[in-house]
Amino acid sequence: PLCRADDHMNPRRGFFLLAFIFFSRMVGFLIFSKGFLLKRVVIPDYSVCPNGPAAASDDTHFTHTCNGDARRFKRVVWLLIDALRYDFIVYDAALDPSPPPYRNKMPFIRDLLREHPQHARIFKLIADPPTTTMQRLKALTTGSLPTFIDISSNFNSHEILEDNLLHQAKASGRNVTFMGDDTWLGLYPRLLTKAFDYPSLNVKDLHTVDNGVVANLLPELRKYDADFVVGHFLGVDHVGHTYGPFHPTMAEKLLQLNDVLRSTFASLDEDTIVFVLGDHGMTETGDHGGEGQLETDAGLLVYSKRSIFDPWQV
Repeated sequence: PLCRADDHMNPRRGFFLLAFIFFSRMVGFLIFSKGFLLKRVVIPDYSVCPNGPAAASDDTHFTHTCNGDARRFKRVVWLLIDALRYDFIVYDAALDPSPPPYRNKMPFIRDLLREHPQHARIFKLIADPPTTTMQRLKALTTGSLPTFIDISSNFNSHEILEDNLLHQAKASGRNVTFMGDDTWLGLYPRLLTKAFDYPSLNVKDLHTVDNGVVANLLPELRKYDADFVVGHFLGVDHVGHTYGPFHPTMAEKLLQLNDVLRSTFASLDEDTIVFVLGDHGMTETGDHGGEGQLETDAGLLVYSKRSIFDPWQV
């Protein structure tokens, strides 16, 4: 059969159509990479005391801040419970007597809030995505925003060279004692005065890191030779990855941490303030990394044996 001239696309017209499609895709990719795969801009400057660092032999170095204000506490303790979602620490009596495995398993916090409202308070910590551990540690210690392009380094942490909390502690002559997830050693290899680190990448290992923190936490606190103590528990996160939050193992892990908080708080003095916090949350399947509410809503408990809150303000 005879073919008409308009039955076939003009080669010239086809070329321009393909070029237009290719150009459109490239523009779309560039817009995506600029808007989603943001690159972190690192500020090379470090904060310094306006009057210069205090001499190590000067007593005011340990009793006053950089600006000369009296230090309210002599020691800060961070107990970072990886993937501690906000509702994990909120007690809801309406769920009793058969709450899900991840609810109402930390009654010590409930009792603390009831009996000592001037000393303890919980908050919802909103984590900026991506909600992966290394990026969240960067954000918590530097105050910067994480980016999705950094996710690839979650399994191979590089030393942080920008201004951060641990650098300021060391620069002001403070001692930092760390125990837990070995990610911290990759981020801060030269800023930890003492470190008890444990391997973190085996998500099937639910207890090694947590048991290591428990073994060292109270002995190190009793020594009172550190101004900043960090304990990074990993069991909740690993239970989430392995079984999910609805598995009975999650209840066992949260009950273990409930007992750890009870014994730790009992050992503290009035010159210590404690922050129990999650770096991110987890989904109903135990995953994290994105920006869903269950992934970004983390728990924060602040406590001191000294009165620090107005009991009438909630």
